Amino acid sequence: MITVLNTRPAHQADGLSAELEAAGFLSIELPLVEILPVADAGHRLASLTPDGFHGLLFSSPNGVRHFTRLLREHSPSTAPGSPGAPTLPAAWFSLPARLVGPGAAPEVEKAGGHVSFIPSQASLLGLLTELPPLPRPEKWLHPCSLSTRLDPKDFLAKKATVVNLPVYRPAAPPRLGESLIKVWPKLQAMVFCSGSAVDNLFATAPEIAVSLEKAEGPRAVSIGASTTASLQRHGIATSLQAQTADDAGLVNALRGAYFIKSP
Repeated sequence: MITVLNTRPAHQADGLSAELEAAGFLSIELPLVEILPVADAGHRLASLTPDGFHGLLFSSPNGVRHFTRLLREHSPSTAPGSPGAPTLPAAWFSLPARLVGPGAAPEVEKAGGHVSFIPSQASLLGLLTELPPLPRPEKWLHPCSLSTRLDPKDFLAKKATVVNLPVYRPAAPPRLGESLIKVWPKLQAMVFCSGSAVDNLFATAPEIAVSLEKAEGPRAVSIGASTTASLQRHGIATSLQAQTADDAGLVNALRGAYFIKSP
C-alpha cells in the first residue's frame, strides 16, 4: 500500500484522510501548519464598517472562519442605528463574496453569506484572469493570512480596491522537524495544501526536504498553482499538481501518478 503524508492542518485533515483511504492509500496525518489568530486583527476590524465596502474577497476557508470568529468576539451584538438593525456579522455577510476557490464556499454559506463568483481555475491567477471588470469602482475587504501573497494592486484593473485584513497566521507546529524525520522513511508521497506548508517543511527539516526532488524521496503533490510555485522556489520542479484545488483533486492526482483506477 502506498503511504501518503496528509499535511493539512489538524482541523482540516479528516476529510482528506478519508478520501485517501477510500482510494486505497494509507494516510498518515502530520500537519505542517497550525492556524493561529492575529493579535491585533480585532482592533483593525473595529475601525471598519460594512457600509464602507461593496464586497468580500476570500482566498481560503481559514479566512472565512477567523473573520467570522472576530465578528462574534469583537463586534457589538447589534449594528449601530435603528432598533432591529442587523448584527454586524449579518451586515458584513450581506455583501457579495468573491472566492479564489470553491473550498471557502461552505464556510461563507454557513456564516449566512452568498457567493457571487468562483473562478473555474481555483487560484489567484484564475480569479484575476476570469473575473470580469466591474461596471463601476468597488471596495472589497479581504480577510486573509498574515502571509498572503495577494497584492491589491493586481485588482485595480478590475476597478476593485482590495483591503487586506490579516485575521490568521500560519505557524510551524512544535517539534515539527523531529516528527518529519521520524515519519519520512515510511512515505511514498506527500500532499501540500499551501505555500506555508512547503516553507515550514524546508525551514524545519531541510536535510530531508531536498529528497523530494530525488528518486528515493516521496512524491510531492500540490493543491494548486501558488503551492507549486512555493515548491519551485525551494528547488522542487517535479511536483504533481491537482487539477482541482480540493481533496478530490489531490486524490485524483495521486491515482493518476500510481495508475489507480477510481472505485
